[in-house]
Amino acid sequence: MRVFVMVMLLTCGPALAGLALQPDTGSPLRLVILPPWSDGPALVTAAGGAVVGPETAPIAVLAQVDDLQAFDTAIRALGALWVMDGASIAAFCGYAT
Repeated sequence: MRVFVMVMLLTCGPALAGLALQPDTGSPLRLVILPPWSDGPALVTAAGGAVVGPETAPIAVLAQVDDLQAFDTAIRALGALWVMDGASIAAFCGYAT
């Protein structure tokens, strides 16, 4: 487990740090980072969001939400490790709001 965490930090850390420094734009898109053993799309739906795109990553889901505060609170209560503005990553992936 420690090796997995170290590899994830070394490979994903710089990219996540760059995304974390982006200001919250108030976009209806949220990037949700989840444990790899959780069902991301099901948790996003349970928290009141909708999954954006046909594919999801093992540890991240891009979600569109109506109420940012309520979604952030609900998804964290369901086990999300991190929730942030998803506008930057959506633009990077070619998704236009």
